[in-house]
Formats: sequence, C-alpha cells, structure tokens
Amino acid sequence: MDKKVKYILGFSLMGAALLGTIGFLIIKSRPQKIEHQTIAVERRTIENKIIASGSIIPELEVEVKSSLSGVVDQIFVEAGDWVEKGAPLLSIQVIPNSLDLNSSQAALERSRILLQDAQLELQRMTRLHDSRSVSDVDYNQALMAYQLAQQNYNEANNRISLIKEGHSLDDNSISNQIFAPISGVVLALPLKKGAPVQEQGGMSTGTTIAYMADMNSLYFSGSVDEAQVGKLKVGLPVNLTVAALENSSIEGQLDFISPRGDNSSGSVLFPLEISFEPQDNRVLRAGYSASGEIILDSAQDVLAVQERDVIMEEGKNYVEILQDRETQRVEITLGISDGIYTEVSSGLVEGDLILVQ
Repeated sequence: MDKKVKYILGFSLMGAALLGTIGFLIIKSRPQKIEHQTIAVERRTIENKIIASGSIIPELEVEVKSSLSGVVDQIFVEAGDWVEKGAPLLSIQVIPNSLDLNSSQAALERSRILLQDAQLELQRMTRLHDSRSVSDVDYNQALMAYQLAQQNYNEANNRISLIKEGHSLDDNSISNQIFAPISGVVLALPLKKGAPVQEQGGMSTGTTIAYMADMNSLYFSGSVDEAQVGKLKVGLPVNLTVAALENSSIEGQLDFISPRGDNSSGSVLFPLEISFEPQDNRVLRAGYSASGEIILDSAQDVLAVQERDVIMEEGKNYVEILQDRETQRVEITLGISDGIYTEVSSGLVEGDLILVQ
C-alpha cells in the first residue's frame, strides 16, 4: 500500500470517530423522560400501639416444701399431672437424729414410770373413795394426775414415732407424706428418689420438692420502656402474641402498671400485667414468651399514606401527587400513625397517585 492510500484511510477513520463522538454528545444532551414511582392512596386500619415483651404466668403458683427432714422415699405424681388439693405428692423417709432419738426415748421412759405411779395411786384412791374413806376432792386430784401422766406418755410416744417413722400414732394429719396444697398442675418435681430433703422452719428455708400452679388462671407479665410508660393507662385493649403458638392472637386488657421502674442494662423498664380470658382451643404453658400490643388509639377504614412519602415544611405536611402526567404538591392533614402508615384526614381522595419519596 502506497503512502497516499494510507493517508486517505487514516483521515477516514478519524472522521468516522469524530462523527460518532458528536452524535453521542447530541443524544446525551437531550432531556431524559423522568419516570415517577407512584403508589395509590388506599383505605386501611391504623393502630397506634406500644409493644410490651414478657411471658405467660399463672396467677397462683406455689413451692411445696416439707416439714420433715430425710430423703425422698416414693413419688406418686409426674410433672404435668393435674391433682386435687390434699392428694399425696411424695413421701419422705425420715432419718432420725441420734441425739433427738436418745432424748425422746429417755423422756418416754420417764413418762412411762410417772404413768405407772399415777395409775397405782388412782387405783388406791378409787378403793378408798368407794369406802368413803377419802373425799371427792382427793379422788378427783388423783384422777387428774393420772390423766396428765397419760397425756405426757402419749406425747412422748408420738414424738418417738415421728422421729422413727415420720408420722404420729394417733394423728394421721402428721405424716411423712407431702400433700398438694392447691388443686392444679404439677409444673416440676426437682427431686428424684433418694434425694435429701431439708425441713422448712427456723433458720432454714427448706428444700423445694414440687412446683404447682392453677393453669386455669393465667396472665401476661411484661415491661415497657420508661419513654413509653407515660402513654399507658389501665383498661387499654391489648393483642397478645405467643411465640410458641402460630397465628396466635389473644385479646386482653391492661390491668396493672408498676409505679416503680427496674434498671436493666442501663434502661429503666416498668413492669405491667395484662389479663385475658382462658383459651379453650389453645394449650398455654407457664413461662411461654409473649408480646403484647397495647393499643393507644385506632382508626378504622381511613385514607392512609406511608410516612416516608410525607414532606414536612414549616409546620405543614405535603405530598406530591401525579395528575395528568404532571406532579403537584398538595397540603394534607394527618391523623394517627403506626410508625409506617399515617392517617390522612383531608387533602386526598382514594385512588390518588402519591409520588414515592
């Protein structure tokens, strides 16, 4: 290829590149058609609410303890059983204390000797009284002394029986069996057969041998932050959601707000209680975690827009709507909000297209 052809080819390529650049710049400089993302104004229910976290708690829950020390002998129930008040839960095998046993045996022997003497004296006074050799006063004194000696002997004998067997000889209410103090469900049995049991009394709190509760009467126990507690009042409606139950929504009512807050990890939380009716079709267990939506205010079937699309300027609220392919700003009046949607009291009609901000 000669020099002339090379020059011609080079200038052609440069001209084509120049024309392409000019065309690109012309296209780039043209005004672009703006596409607006819009959403229609619709009706919905808006609830202004506060969320409380907590759990399901029985109103009546008791720790069952023993008045005797020893070891667990027999267990008559299992966790989850429903029992009547007074039903036996378990029995205690009493392990006698050697000092108490020796002292009680000595007391029993003394009372036996005194009883024999009182019996002999009563027999003698009876013969004399029958022959009218002693007065009624002397006879009654001998009879009273015998009765007191008999009572002391019985008490000493019962004490020996309590130490050795765990129950008295003439009173079945004093027993080595532990009975249910309430009618309800056995929540837990912490002890196994053979486990030691410390009696309750004196300086000892005693060993807990069972937990029981009335599962027909439950309530929600939770808390809210100090920034929200001032908005609450007793009697507000609540929707409870139990984490362990799918699609669970239980209607309740706020019954109690604590006057004192608890400091937890740098935050002040105020305890509260929410009551609800028994659930026939749901099995609720003690300790279920739950959340309560406390409804402060609600608006049914109202026009609503998302808060993100509201423009606030100089104390007024606006939205931009698309009308006849053009946008225009409209002032609106707002009602209650749930944090995502807000009620529109005036300025819009259903179906208006709001520009997404």
